Amino acid sequence: MKPLLVQINPVIGDLEGNASKIRQALRAFPSFDLAILPELALTGYPPRDLLIQEGFVDASAELCSQLAREFESSGPILIGAPTRRSGRLANSAWLLFDGVARPVHDKVLLPVYDVFDEGRYFEGGREVTVIEIGGRRIAVTICEDLWAGDDLDEAFPYRHRPIQHLEGQCDLIVNLSASPYRRGKPRRRRQLLQEISRRLQVPVAMVNQVGANDELIFDGGSLYVQPDGAVQTLAQFEADIGYGDTFEEDIEPLLLDHQALSLGLSDYLRKSSLEGVVLGVSGGIDSALVAELAVAALGPERVLGLAMPSRFSSERSVHDARDLCARLGMNLEELSLQAGHETLSKTLGAVVDPSGLTDENLQARLRGALVMGVSNSTGAMALATGNKSELAVGYCTLYGDMCGGLAPIGDLYKTAVYDLCTLISPGDEGVIPASIQRAEPSAELRPDQKDEDSLPPYRDLDRLLFQLVEKGRHPQALIEEGEVPELVERIAHLVKVTEFKRWQAAPVLRVSRKAFGTGRRIPLVWRRWER
Repeated sequence: MKPLLVQINPVIGDLEGNASKIRQALRAFPSFDLAILPELALTGYPPRDLLIQEGFVDASAELCSQLAREFESSGPILIGAPTRRSGRLANSAWLLFDGVARPVHDKVLLPVYDVFDEGRYFEGGREVTVIEIGGRRIAVTICEDLWAGDDLDEAFPYRHRPIQHLEGQCDLIVNLSASPYRRGKPRRRRQLLQEISRRLQVPVAMVNQVGANDELIFDGGSLYVQPDGAVQTLAQFEADIGYGDTFEEDIEPLLLDHQALSLGLSDYLRKSSLEGVVLGVSGGIDSALVAELAVAALGPERVLGLAMPSRFSSERSVHDARDLCARLGMNLEELSLQAGHETLSKTLGAVVDPSGLTDENLQARLRGALVMGVSNSTGAMALATGNKSELAVGYCTLYGDMCGGLAPIGDLYKTAVYDLCTLISPGDEGVIPASIQRAEPSAELRPDQKDEDSLPPYRDLDRLLFQLVEKGRHPQALIEEGEVPELVERIAHLVKVTEFKRWQAAPVLRVSRKAFGTGRRIPLVWRRWER
């Protein structure tokens, strides 16, 4: 038995729409031995508090029954949907067979780490369910039941591994999954399934959700793995259905990030019924990458750039902003800050001295007001162009450059921004001008300003931020390992005292093991303990 892998891109909560996608996919295959769909395929993952909204779970169950009747003659189908039992909810795999729909497995391991919070809603099952279909014993699992915390760098104290007793008990393991993308995850997912298949000497079929839901991006890449290590896979970052094609070698991880971010941006707009985006284009590398991503995701006709030079803007940055937009084929409008800046400074000057940092932030907030004004007038969503390094240390302005409905590169450190631009646009013939990639980073809010006037060199900053943010290391431990004490303490302090900015930031598309957002829940007010 070789199962049909049905990899769909659901919209959370759109039960009828998701059922229609399932119908369309299955009708392309009049018959099959077994079709498998992703975890919570009918509701979309993660449905969060929709699960406790009146009628949601019941409507999902009714659609399972409808689909079972519609595809009675096609073959058995395993689909992810919630189940209500005695007032409790389960994350279940439903079997649609012979015109009847019934839940056959409840997810055993409910992740409650990082972006996951399934224990808030579901009660876990007790063990992996083995069902018989066509004389074959099928072990049914859901996502974490296979992982058991065995992620790239995570280890969680589950009491047991649900699949550890399956040796000799089944002919096929299936896994209904909604496994979000992060750098390195596709390779590790494949390696894990190969390890399990080899150890238990049975094929493993995993069907993963594809598409972006809020800040989470699901890469698809569903797999059919055999005990000899052979791998067949569906497409990455797009809906697909089939029995799998021969696996091809992994591509550069940062290029996968680019595909993920492009999908994240396009799905965010499509699922929000938005037509286009607007962003400030400064001639710097961050806004250049966001503009390139937007054009890749949406097409140039749906992207509007705003150049908003002030008296501190260099000729280089203004020229490069124009050059970038011309290369990308997107429209660029130019709005001078001068008159507005003078008016704001004069008005504020009646109360306080509007100089120094106050003056710099006035300019940033004026730019934010202009971007949001265009957004309000056109209906285009504003994009925040800040990177992870800036968000981490608060080198950004609330209600200024942080304005927007989405932060596409908010999970890329500054060094990764440079590295990705080099990959997608090498030399001077690419879409991102080489002069942008060579220019020293600057907010251009005062004369001769450079980022390194206020921050350590980005290579040093990003190295330490990775330890503090991704790894959750204590500053003292880094100092004991040889890092410069003053530098570590300074960066750790900046991360701590700027938490309030991140609570108000635009949603960040997640591509790392620890992004700012739902997967990192740090109090606004706290004090550091001694190690």
